[in-house]
This record gives sequence, C-alpha cells and structure tokens, in this order.
Amino acid sequence: MAANKRKEVVLSTEFQIDIKDVFGYGEETFGFNAAKTFISEIYMHIWNLDYQYLMFPEVRFITTKDKKYRNIILGSYLIIYRH
Repeated sequence: MAANKRKEVVLSTEFQIDIKDVFGYGEETFGFNAAKTFISEIYMHIWNLDYQYLMFPEVRFITTKDKKYRNIILGSYLIIYRH
C-alpha cells in the first residue's frame, strides 16, 4: 500500500466556534479537567489528519465517488471532514 501524501489541515470558522461551545458545555457539565481532556482528544485526532486522513470511514449520508467526506465519532460528537 502506498503511503498517503501529507495534506494541510485547515479548521473552518464553524469548527472554531463550535469547539468553544463544546468546551463550555463540557466544563459546565463535567468540570474543567474533563472538558480540557475531551478537547485535547478532538485536537489530537484532527492534527493527525495531515497524514491519516483516510483512517476514518466515509460519511454514509454524504457519498461521493472519491469518498472525500469522512467522519470521526467521539462519544456523541460527529466531526465531518473533507480530504
């Protein structure tokens, strides 16, 4: 299997707004440390996408020939990305 080429990870404005809301909800519900840990896990997955963008499955409800829409599921959160 050929190695994947590196792709730049670009975060959308919507992601940047949502991640703040996710942290706020997590902090309010589970406490600061749990919220910080969860946000760290999200960023760990996202920053690894530069090489591992094919690691996660295609989004079932957004099918394309080149399977460019994929998703990461963390608990009840769904992160959709395009490669």
